[in-house]
Amino acid sequence: MVRNDTPRTPQEQQRRRNISDAATGVERFRVIVYLCTAPGADCAPLRAQCEDYAATYGWTVADVIEDRAGLLPRRAARA
Repeated sequence: MVRNDTPRTPQEQQRRRNISDAATGVERFRVIVYLCTAPGADCAPLRAQCEDYAATYGWTVADVIEDRAGLLPRRAARA
C-alpha cells in the first residue's frame, strides 16, 4: 500500500465521507452551533473553531446561531 501525504481538499474529504456513509448506511450527526458574544464582538474566530471541532468528529453543521445580545447579568445572591 502506498502512503499519500498530500492534504485532501474539502471536496475530496466530503466525497470520502459520502462513500463511507453510503457503505455503512449511517447518516451524519447534525449539530447547531450557538455562539453568544458581547455586542460588537468579533465571533468569526470562535465560529471557525467550533466548525473545525464539528468537522473533527464528522458532524454536519446544520446552522450557526450568533447571539450578539451579550451575556446575562449576574443574579443577586440569595439571602
